[in-house]
Amino acid sequence: KALVVLDNIESRIQQCFHLLLHSYCIDYIGRELLLLRKAMQNITRQTNIVIARKKAIGTQIDILATQFSSYEPSDDTPVKINTVDTLPQAPINEFDEITQVALFLGVACRVFMGVSRSSCDLIMKIISIVLFLAFRRSDNGLNSSNTNILKQVPMTAESTKAKFHLTGKTVPYAVCSCHCTYPPTYAPGSTTPIYPERCTHRPTLTTKCGEALLVGDDGNFRPRKTFLYHDFKDYLSGLLSRRDIEATMDQACDDLMDSIDSPQPSFIKTPFEA
Repeated sequence: KALVVLDNIESRIQQCFHLLLHSYCIDYIGRELLLLRKAMQNITRQTNIVIARKKAIGTQIDILATQFSSYEPSDDTPVKINTVDTLPQAPINEFDEITQVALFLGVACRVFMGVSRSSCDLIMKIISIVLFLAFRRSDNGLNSSNTNILKQVPMTAESTKAKFHLTGKTVPYAVCSCHCTYPPTYAPGSTTPIYPERCTHRPTLTTKCGEALLVGDDGNFRPRKTFLYHDFKDYLSGLLSRRDIEATMDQACDDLMDSIDSPQPSFIKTPFEA
């Protein structure tokens, strides 16, 4: 009976992990955490298998509590977005002017002109070579200032884009074939995501998926399939940081408020007219 209860607790934990994606479920997860811990305390059987399962499930509850603590309680008030704090200043502002021009050229080729990644990598390497030849003195040496500039010029397109903070905040979830998702965890001071080795989803109380979530060898494991979750506040702050888009959003809301007392049109063109 204790193992059946533990299976039920583990299933509820996995459900809570999935609900973390939805901000309106945060309050429910908080209440569920209290019930799960109380249920664990009520299991007093001291066999080896029960003790081992309690320890493993207790670790999952601690991970869930850690992720839950990073979320604010949900309410009905508008979401406040601080675009200054959410969108950090690009490190390119601290680079040398020559480096800034080189980085802009790389981003322009990749983002605006649609140059392929490999071709853009080649362009950045050629830029570095041209700068080296231009800076080289008669004795084939470089002064400290020119050496610092060459160190600032990245060799890949992705590294170049990263200097401008063009990518948003994302969370790579591991996905099982049964469609269960597993968020990554990180060791203190590490940026390498850690995932469970196998799916722990239980479609019923007596069955467990158990499919391998990772592939690879020699310790270099990666998820078989990933789901990239984009942080909503980061996305919204990106919209509000553009005055033209913010003005369009405000205008749509203003038009809606002005049309509330107007008769409903016979043909609806936008969701605001519904």
